Amino acid sequence: ENFCKSPDGSGCLQIPYQAASQFNILSPLAYEPSLEVEADNYILAPSAGYSRLNTSPTIDPIDGSTPWSQILNNDVPYSPLPYYFSPISYDVDPRNNLAYNFFTSKSTDYGVEFYLPAYIGWDTTSANTTFVKKVYIKYFYNTPQQPVVFDITGNLGNATECANVINSAHAGYPISSISTDNTWCIVSNAKTQNRPVVIVKGDTSVGNAWKYAGVIIDFKPLENKRGTKVAEPGSALYYLSKLARFELLGIPQITYEPLYCNNNQDNLVPGLFIPALKTRSDFNTAGIGGSYSGDPIARYNDNNSPNTSDPTNYGNYEKKFTFQNKVDHAAVFSSKDFTCCTPLGKAATAESKCCSGKAVLSSDGKSSICKLPKGTDIHVYFNKFVSSEGVGDDQPGGGLTIKGTDTEMDFNAFSGEPKFRDSTYDKLAALGGAYCDGGNVIVGGAFGAFPPEPFSGTYSVLTGNTGNVEDSFPVSIVDSILDFQKSDSNVGKIPYDSGFKWNHHYYCK
Repeated sequence: ENFCKSPDGSGCLQIPYQAASQFNILSPLAYEPSLEVEADNYILAPSAGYSRLNTSPTIDPIDGSTPWSQILNNDVPYSPLPYYFSPISYDVDPRNNLAYNFFTSKSTDYGVEFYLPAYIGWDTTSANTTFVKKVYIKYFYNTPQQPVVFDITGNLGNATECANVINSAHAGYPISSISTDNTWCIVSNAKTQNRPVVIVKGDTSVGNAWKYAGVIIDFKPLENKRGTKVAEPGSALYYLSKLARFELLGIPQITYEPLYCNNNQDNLVPGLFIPALKTRSDFNTAGIGGSYSGDPIARYNDNNSPNTSDPTNYGNYEKKFTFQNKVDHAAVFSSKDFTCCTPLGKAATAESKCCSGKAVLSSDGKSSICKLPKGTDIHVYFNKFVSSEGVGDDQPGGGLTIKGTDTEMDFNAFSGEPKFRDSTYDKLAALGGAYCDGGNVIVGGAFGAFPPEPFSGTYSVLTGNTGNVEDSFPVSIVDSILDFQKSDSNVGKIPYDSGFKWNHHYYCK
């Protein structure tokens, strides 16, 4: 329940989507945990592939006059929960549930005991060397003395002494049972309910002047240990552009690109393609290779391109695609049937005669005019493989252009979709304004600033942050009945389930 408790302080396991401008498509990239670690002038950055837990308070916590917090990131989504609480009064920390996992310089208390967080793996050894690379103590002094960091990685405490800390009745401050300063160990036994507990003893030397201190652990995240290809997700439009393509099922020209899981880029997102296609290897074998006579991402608009950094082994870098025979969903359109009907804006003798299936009375009440019903996906209706009704310079907004150079045309040559660019979108908005029953268009709501996952039901605003925690929610794809956005009622679970799905598509309101 703590894995996404403090999203306003980067304390959430959910890796954010890459930010991009309106029509820029960014592919997934390799996720590097060390790049998420906040810089520290007093200690070297963690090695590539490692993240960093730092229990040091961000400001002096001793006098209690100013609320403090701790540094979190996607691989450190919550602060460690203490096993044995420091004698400092809880009144210092208004977030009582976090208690204390750092040192305070008391005459008898020089120790820290906290449960090894669930996001750090455990290999049953006192050094936990499979996952832990470095262990430090960072001492803070009264100003103007600067913090000092001690590398204690090799200073493992005596196993018997460490066990005694846990097995004692906790009378007094049992960290004193460890004889050597600046040491650490991990203990797991029946007393801890077999959960590993980190024990660190600080500097007790006479005359020491440190005021408080934090424990720093550089660790290898579980997914890196497993060797899975965890991705930094692409931009929202990367996913929207592929998911919305499934609205065109049945049209034989339409191709479908793979979407791979961001927690393992070797696995296909389930539920899109036939059950036989589960992995990247499966799709590459069954799919069609080649470059579509050009990169499929670049063809969405004139100036787009994949990430400037090389997304090798991430996203659809092989540029593979397939047709509807490999898709696990029913067709929406017929592959061969065409209808002769009355186009939009024209009078019809009956509603059934309209291509759109919708007619409204003219202003004089004498005829029925063909219109688009509320909820119509304008991007799908005006796809060049679906309808030619928006084409022509006599159409509202100047009409969509279907002839000329690739730059002049308003359609993606491969999918028939309207291109992702301002000039084309202006034309679509004009068409919707003229032909929608009601005269208004809105966008879909699959992506928005929704409560991040995993969601336990409540959030904690980190001390010192006076803003609304919802302001820090990351962009997410709708996946919960709780997904809504106060600042934009057009996105979220209710609009999505009502048919207003894709953020880059216009719909008749």
